[in-house]
Amino acid sequence: MPLKNAVAATIMIVAYGQEGDVDSAKLVFDRALPKNLVCWNAMLTAYAQNGQFQESKLLFDTMPERDVISWTAMLQAYAQNDSLIDAENVFARMPRWNVVTWTAMIHANAQAGHLEKAREIFDTMLEKNLVSWNTLIAGFAHNGSIEEAEKLFLEMPERDLVSVNALISAHSELGNVDRAQAIFDSTPLVSTALWNTILVAYGDNDRIDKAKAIFDREMKQRDLVSWNSMISAFSLSGDHDEAQRLFDAMPERDVVSCNSILAIYTQQGDLDRAQHLFDSMPRHDAISWNAMIAGLSQHGGNLSRAEKLFGEIPQRDVVTWNAMITGYAQHGRLEHAKKIFDAIPRWSLVSFNAMVAAYAQNGHLEDAKSIYDQMPRHSAASANALIAAYAQQGYLSSAESLYATLGGNGGRGGGGSGEDSGAAAEAEESTTVSQTNGHIREARDLFERMPQRSVLSWNALVTAYAHSGHRREAVIAFQAMELEGFKPDEAGLMSVITACGHIGLLSYGCRYFSRMESDRGVAPLREHYCRMIDVLGKIGLLAEAEELIESMPYEPNLVELVSLLGACDVHRDRERGARVAERVAGIDPSSAAPYLILANLSSERKKKRLARTLKNFGWFRKGFSMEMAWCPRI
Repeated sequence: MPLKNAVAATIMIVAYGQEGDVDSAKLVFDRALPKNLVCWNAMLTAYAQNGQFQESKLLFDTMPERDVISWTAMLQAYAQNDSLIDAENVFARMPRWNVVTWTAMIHANAQAGHLEKAREIFDTMLEKNLVSWNTLIAGFAHNGSIEEAEKLFLEMPERDLVSVNALISAHSELGNVDRAQAIFDSTPLVSTALWNTILVAYGDNDRIDKAKAIFDREMKQRDLVSWNSMISAFSLSGDHDEAQRLFDAMPERDVVSCNSILAIYTQQGDLDRAQHLFDSMPRHDAISWNAMIAGLSQHGGNLSRAEKLFGEIPQRDVVTWNAMITGYAQHGRLEHAKKIFDAIPRWSLVSFNAMVAAYAQNGHLEDAKSIYDQMPRHSAASANALIAAYAQQGYLSSAESLYATLGGNGGRGGGGSGEDSGAAAEAEESTTVSQTNGHIREARDLFERMPQRSVLSWNALVTAYAHSGHRREAVIAFQAMELEGFKPDEAGLMSVITACGHIGLLSYGCRYFSRMESDRGVAPLREHYCRMIDVLGKIGLLAEAEELIESMPYEPNLVELVSLLGACDVHRDRERGARVAERVAGIDPSSAAPYLILANLSSERKKKRLARTLKNFGWFRKGFSMEMAWCPRI
């Protein structure tokens, strides 16, 4: 039934757009008769605000007439989509400009890292408003030019809480939480929104206790953003139980609240709970759909269910397409991944990266290189994927040749600090190349030449030392890494725990393992437990190894139990060996390993009993003999 009240239709379109419900907005727009320019602009703005770039463009191209609001909405859509050239073209074609369009161009250039151009536009403006100042301050701040941002902040003819908020957020992103707190404390009027910003600052910088203190005691009034920020903080810190507790206690929830918990479920591979939550949500946004599709396709889920959701999603964005590419690649279905890639309406750099990685990780180097060569510009991620693939298959010269072509900026466009970070990224990957092929000296030289080191480069060096037998150097590098303020990841911790075990630094290894989560925010994976069990077993701490198996948050499997059983054999612990062997046999009765190791630990009388057991399982018929069980160990 048509809606003949254009004003009412426009109000509904705006309301739905602000809520993120673009489908309902489009439904109202289609039923509105007649449609006036305000109605068209409302629908265009709804698309632009919700990141639906293609729909914005299609609608803009079919508009019967346009005004400055139409042009500005399209300009903002391009700016938000990182399409600076398109934004500049729209700006040049506009019949007239106003302060909003100029500000949109400041935002577009700042977002692309072109800070000098953004400042030039700002200085050219005859009329500036508070939004113009705040946009430029945020641009400088979020690109790391914090001193310039503070200088602009002091020059402002007037300030509002948005200005303060931008500066606090910028210091938070750079890890300057104390400075963020100082700015917060100097603000005479503090709103709930500003409290939320400082709450996020502490949460994002691993100061979860302070964030919790603010949330529990200091905030006089909480809103939905406060609850969501705290849930996000707990999620980032790895305290998923506390995040769940807060979620359950929320007086009200929105799609952001649900998405935070949905992300936890999918990352943990708890897809049944994720599906239940997804189905119970009153509405979904792009993040909800993408979390489920990524979880089902990549995190041990069901690819056919992911395909079903992919077909049902009302609007696909670049994350949706890339999630399916990655999912197909992980399942080895490269033809399907390529079909998805070819079907993407508009390729982004991330799309190319996903396809290069898909081919590279599955060993299809020629296809990976072909996609890489088609890229409009090369990124660190695509180069790293290809270099790593060359290294893993032993093509060191190809890896080094590709690294040499990257130059100082990693083959990337843009300016600002991106060049150093790009060079650092490629250097990190080349460090991995060298260590993979045993060239520890080259790895160290590459590390020393890096213009900018990051946690990835430090982890690569620690792993290089550990895997090449330089275990003491691995521990020293790990300690230096932490002294410089970098937090190790799962791989770095795995390497240093292994190194400590090999060189007898057990107390260090145990401390690193036991404090992984509390000091470094890294939850131990099954692989870390397995490595620690192996270390304890090798040095004869069998009781401690068995206790660790019992205390794991995982059900013990053959890997951990056989590791302990082998250690019982080496250290002649017959009683413990018998107990562990019984558990191994319970998991895999057809395995001869527990019986053969038990035979080494047994007396002659028990060896005969074991021989009968082995015979019952048919191992003699498979070519085993009891002589195998007690032959001298090498």
